[in-house]
Amino acid sequence: MKSDTQKILYKIGCAEHVVQDDLEGLVSAWVKVVAHVSEGYQMTTDDYLNDIEGRHLIHVFIDQAPSQFIAPYEQRLKAADEKFMVCTTETVECIWGARNEQKHHWSRSANWYYYRKPIPGNSELALE
Repeated sequence: MKSDTQKILYKIGCAEHVVQDDLEGLVSAWVKVVAHVSEGYQMTTDDYLNDIEGRHLIHVFIDQAPSQFIAPYEQRLKAADEKFMVCTTETVECIWGARNEQKHHWSRSANWYYYRKPIPGNSELALE
């Protein structure tokens, strides 16, 4: 039987393995991604896009769920987001491109994680 948070993850279209890992899995994965970015992201651009998508799923979850579901994760999430801001720089365009930005109605203010890349020298990513 799925927990309330798993039901929300399922409703917002998360893959089954994400639903199974629950919100704890998403937040823990984001914390790990931020650690990798801060240490010098060594994966590919596709890996980076996929990793950043995890933060978007958290964003969508927050928009859909009662606040008590996110409350236990707020401090970890805030700390990871702040660290991400320090170890990344703003991009000229959305990392998914203008077409996806328009299609999904993403904005720099609401979806800030889609407008950041690792600081040059910390990574070999070829993002604008």
